[in-house]
Amino acid sequence: MTRVSVVCCFYNRPHAVRPTLQGLKNQTLQDFEAIIADDGSSDETAAVLREVLAEMDDPRFRLVTREKNIGLTRGLIEGVRQAKSPYVAIHDAGDVSLPRRLEAQAALMDAEPEVVVVGSHYVNYIEAMNLYRVRTPDAGSKSPEDLIDDTTFTHGEVMFRRAAYEKAGGYRPEFRMSQDNDLWLRMRHLGRFATVPEPLYIRAVDFGGISFNPATVARQSAYYMLGKKIARGAVDEDKVLSRLAAGEAVTDVLPIDDPDVQKQLSKVAIRSALFGSPEAGRQIARDYLVPSPRNRMIRTGLGLLAAPWGGPALAQLRKAMGVKSGRPEGWPEASVAP
Repeated sequence: MTRVSVVCCFYNRPHAVRPTLQGLKNQTLQDFEAIIADDGSSDETAAVLREVLAEMDDPRFRLVTREKNIGLTRGLIEGVRQAKSPYVAIHDAGDVSLPRRLEAQAALMDAEPEVVVVGSHYVNYIEAMNLYRVRTPDAGSKSPEDLIDDTTFTHGEVMFRRAAYEKAGGYRPEFRMSQDNDLWLRMRHLGRFATVPEPLYIRAVDFGGISFNPATVARQSAYYMLGKKIARGAVDEDKVLSRLAAGEAVTDVLPIDDPDVQKQLSKVAIRSALFGSPEAGRQIARDYLVPSPRNRMIRTGLGLLAAPWGGPALAQLRKAMGVKSGRPEGWPEASVAP
């Protein structure tokens, strides 16, 4: 039995293949398997995966290809089902695990059997803008109630015990987005959460990509807040899951004008403006924030940042928040050859 199983799903991201596989190949922990899935890509992603894996010629890496796209959540469910290890590490396509990631997280799980989920410090890297920011969460300091407000993890940097995952019910296919938040909120009662206090993961952020499309952001915010409302007992869990399973849009189950969804959307709009494009943040606010004094202030502020004279203020805000220029240490070169 291998010690750790890594699960990573790709869909239409050929440019993301080499950095991710290079990072996994460079792991100091040797005893792992990597389940790499192409989820029915309509472009050359599957071909690039085959090419790079052939170059690597590493039996620890197993490629799974699907004719039809089944979506990230179902892909993760299938990947974990195929995992042979007691520890499962999730990995987002395009992100990079630094060399000690698997070793450090597995060592913590070995030493602290009450820990069911472990993350790490991580780096948000916007390659197109040559900007990065180190994030230093501390899941171990959070109570179960605190974790409802902030589970602290970014999905791809997490390792969990497969036994606890299965006891919690695993990823739920009804959550097409924010499936990780829903899972952590159910796992928080099964043991402790922990964080390895060193940067072990680089998260590739693309504010121009589909994940930050305003319509996608709206749906993701609704899923995110719906998971929290279920955890608080504020909604009927069975009815919510039944409606989602029947194909109802998440924004019909939890409307965009819900106050909690509005708060989340405002955070995403501000984050998009500060760390990506002010115009993108402004568009999210314009399209999805309902009229209110608070939202009008947000729209005005984002409009100022998006104006031609907003550049210097934006640069100062980024500096104050720890955003740095350059490529973060550990981002791999293009080649994966030995």
